[in-house]
Amino acid sequence: MNQAHFHLVLNHLPIIFPFIGLLVMIIGIAFKSASIQRTSFYIYVLGALFTIPAFATGEGAEEAIEHLPGV
Repeated sequence: MNQAHFHLVLNHLPIIFPFIGLLVMIIGIAFKSASIQRTSFYIYVLGALFTIPAFATGEGAEEAIEHLPGV
């Protein structure tokens, strides 16, 4: 796999993790559970950390596809 493949895999995770974190946070608030609310915080942090490799593979993905016809 090249950087374009890694970028496609990693690019969606920072978008999906906040929604999952929001759902977990709502569940934590509904059940008044501090541990579930803390888990949602860790999900937010994990989503933020996935932005680093998504950003780092972006330039390689751009280099891999910029010479394809129709791009």
